[in-house]
Amino acid sequence: MEPTYTIEGNGDTIFILCDPDRPFEEVDHEDLWFNHLQQYDDITTDKSHLRDNVKDYRYRLQETRVNILPSARKNMGRQVSWRVSSEKLKNASVYFRDLATQDWNEGSEQGYKYTITVEGWNEAALHKLILRIHGQDAALNELQVNPKLCAQLAVIVDAYQCYDLFELSFPAVPGRYPYNENLLFSLFSSWVFRDEENFRVFSKAIITQARGRMHTLGMPIREPIINAIEKRRQFYIAEIVNFANGKLQKLLACDQTAGDHLEETLAFTFGEWPLKAPFEGFGAINVHRALDQIGSWDDLQLGGCQYETDSSSEMDSSSEVDSSSEMDSSMTDSSLYPVTLKELKEDWDGLNVNALPIDV
Repeated sequence: MEPTYTIEGNGDTIFILCDPDRPFEEVDHEDLWFNHLQQYDDITTDKSHLRDNVKDYRYRLQETRVNILPSARKNMGRQVSWRVSSEKLKNASVYFRDLATQDWNEGSEQGYKYTITVEGWNEAALHKLILRIHGQDAALNELQVNPKLCAQLAVIVDAYQCYDLFELSFPAVPGRYPYNENLLFSLFSSWVFRDEENFRVFSKAIITQARGRMHTLGMPIREPIINAIEKRRQFYIAEIVNFANGKLQKLLACDQTAGDHLEETLAFTFGEWPLKAPFEGFGAINVHRALDQIGSWDDLQLGGCQYETDSSSEMDSSSEVDSSSEMDSSMTDSSLYPVTLKELKEDWDGLNVNALPIDV
């Protein structure tokens, strides 16, 4: 057969892709999050940010994009093929070396020693990988402004264990990353390509915005990563709740009427008080924003009571929220709680994601 692409003129292998460009999975209805604080959503985006004079469209898609059904599969029955070198494939990864020891010339096409047949991969992403394997220019710079294509490449690189072929990292871009499909694409890509700086940036964005267990869109994101992100999400919401509940307990002890009023306000705002783990339907940023709208927490000048916000103040231990029975000690130490609501949010800037398992 005549290949669609001839990568190696004397190549002994035909690499056939059937039904290319299958979309990422949609989020099942039962996996959609509740949004108990929708009125506190921040849907503004940084529209002024430019990266290499190309607007980074990660800032333009809103969370609802995660829930759009994938486009219909338009390539059923279509085939794309590459003429390649088996030796270069084997040099690229242990996956192809192992494949060579098995029967990878099943139904070998005439004129080729080996035939490899795969399904569903994105054509452009697989083309970039094959070019890279053969030492040719794969035009990787375009991935910087195309998180979806970057993730499609990452999925194939992960499947074929071609990690050593890539040193792919992009400058970390400060600013707000809305929770959407591109954030998930970027997280997975940064893990596959061992881009640790961006991996931490994207992890932090998910931890502070997610309202439940993060979605995967069918990408092979490892369970240890998902679990670590979810634990930290719950920890930061528990930290906010414990801060507010500690203030509430002090106010109740000082001024019962004012305390009762504050407790009613909290229950009305959040639907219940105190919130309880696993905090489904609540995101750390929204919880923080909702509390910030209630009153002056930092000074607590309510009902004639005024407290100094110093580190010696103690919260009623019985009112603290346990965000996870599996939480490690470094995440439950009460000395980590910031003193003021402002400091609590500033603490996110130093969010310790160094322990997230990028090396799993």
